[in-house]
Amino acid sequence: DDMEAAVRGLGRGADDYLVRGRVAPELLVCTIRHALTLKRAETVLGRVEGMWRQVLLGLHEGVLVVDSEGTMVFASTRAAEILGYTEGGMSRLPFLSFVDPVDASRGEALLGVDGREEAELRLRRSDGTTVDALLTASPITVGSGEHLGTVVGVMEITGWKLAEEKVRRRNTQLYVINQVVGVATSSAGMDERLTGVLEKTLKLLGFEGGGVYLIDPGRSQAELVAEIGLPEGFSFRRRIADMTAPPYDTVLGQGVPHFVEDYPRCYPQDAGAGIRAFASIPITAAMPIA
Repeated sequence: DDMEAAVRGLGRGADDYLVRGRVAPELLVCTIRHALTLKRAETVLGRVEGMWRQVLLGLHEGVLVVDSEGTMVFASTRAAEILGYTEGGMSRLPFLSFVDPVDASRGEALLGVDGREEAELRLRRSDGTTVDALLTASPITVGSGEHLGTVVGVMEITGWKLAEEKVRRRNTQLYVINQVVGVATSSAGMDERLTGVLEKTLKLLGFEGGGVYLIDPGRSQAELVAEIGLPEGFSFRRRIADMTAPPYDTVLGQGVPHFVEDYPRCYPQDAGAGIRAFASIPITAAMPIA
């Protein structure tokens, strides 16, 4: 019966209002049609929203929506799962707060893209750990070209990175083996071949120095026959007279590699030699030595 009542009704969810005493049949029909149209639109919108929720749940990738200020306004269930958050727990937080500081500049650049862009970034999870992810960013614009924000697809690729690193290490190992075998099977004399193998091994693996020992037929002694970069005071430069004493018994006697990371502590007699780490690797050769 008055405008105040109409405003209260609209505030409580009414779609329209009619003023009492001024209702004509045409106006009543028009108002009812308007209400039905709004209800149909609301129903369709609900169905579309439900459909997209199902689509997002079925995706392996997460979806983020960031506004023009760089603030997160939406994160799909999968995106929250990748980053260790509950659904809705990422809303209103800065997008860059989820990017590892090392990649912050690249993450910021994604928010200003004009077209579709991809980048591999390290993202920070809720527990402080990082995860490798492939991000695909696309701008959100209106007809006038105004930039409203960015939609970002997130795919976790930690497993891929680990597999790539495993393949890389394996290829490096094969390359080193091929290079060493090439030198070892050359037509040069034994001393030259041993020095060549040692030099190639040190160069390919980034070692500063090393030596090659040959074990006598009785397997009781070993002699240093080739060396590169070994310090003058290095105790292992001499002939190894007792292969049963540690660490010779493990490497030369049992054929097991021996690695030492804190060499000065393990071998105080060589503390002044400047050696930080030590690797001793047995190589078995079924060929007579002239």
